[in-house]
Amino acid sequence: MSDAPPPDRRSRQRTEMARLAVEIVENDGLAGLQARRIAERADCAVGTVYNLFGDLDGVIIAANEETLREIMAACSEALAQMDQAGAAEDRLIALARAYASYAEAHPKRFDALFTHRAAADREFPESFTKLTDDLFALLGRVFADATAPMDAHERDVAARALWASVHGIVTLGLQDRVGLLTREEIAPAIGHIVKAAVRGMAAR
Repeated sequence: MSDAPPPDRRSRQRTEMARLAVEIVENDGLAGLQARRIAERADCAVGTVYNLFGDLDGVIIAANEETLREIMAACSEALAQMDQAGAAEDRLIALARAYASYAEAHPKRFDALFTHRAAADREFPESFTKLTDDLFALLGRVFADATAPMDAHERDVAARALWASVHGIVTLGLQDRVGLLTREEIAPAIGHIVKAAVRGMAAR
């Protein structure tokens, strides 16, 4: 007879442990996330954590998925507050600044999302990859409104290049270690790079 919990209980346990993992990362960063700490807070055996997630990578991915979900919500909310008939360039800047604001508010979770390295052959949950695709699709739609017509692949590459530029600005500004960019300079730098990208693509 199996000792595994019924599906509904298993789902509740996974949700609760993922929430606890998020709390630990929020406070202590990725280095502070250990199965033992989750088990202690959940009042269960360490084996239960591994039974539900497979390994620590599984726990980290679940916590990072919640971070992705919150980033998506923050970006969607920023766009919802914009005049959809207004300049697409302004919506792109709002989208980028919402991304930066989330990173500033949750620096350790933001860092965990991009520094965690799972095994190369690790398959991510469909829900995780869908969130990533949805976030880039959101960016792609706004980017398409702001630039000259181009084929879907070219637009996707250009939109991801713009995201990478914004991400680099945010990361450097949050680290503020080598004197290249301060936190206070993140927002204006984002404005400059978005405007330059939009105007450059429009002039093609």
